[in-house]
Amino acid sequence: MSIALEHQWRWDISCQLHELALDAAGHLGNGGARAALLRNLGEALRDGGSDVGRAAECFSEAIAFFHSSGDAHGESDALGNLGILQRQQGELQKAARTLTAAESLFRCPAAGTRTGLDPAGKGGDQPASRSLQ
Repeated sequence: MSIALEHQWRWDISCQLHELALDAAGHLGNGGARAALLRNLGEALRDGGSDVGRAAECFSEAIAFFHSSGDAHGESDALGNLGILQRQQGELQKAARTLTAAESLFRCPAAGTRTGLDPAGKGGDQPASRSLQ
């Protein structure tokens, strides 16, 4: 449903549906669904341009969920989406680091700590779920 709405440029309705689904996933205690919904809500917020700050928060929370559950593919996807947002916001150095980390994790999901990864742009070796402020 949300994909169909996004193809019709109905970002507002897509965001509302994702928020409802997030609430349901929270009540069910389904962390995996919550992580995927956060990533998708972040995409809708970013692409719709309505609240890029909230989009960054969604991506960061999704990254933490995916990382803690060991879902490297989901983590790399959420990192990639955060990197796209950073690029769109003109944060080019941050975006380059985040997108490089996403690619590295995607290519080698069993890497553990990703060297040089800190989407916050603060340098150092950190797992992807660490502070993204």
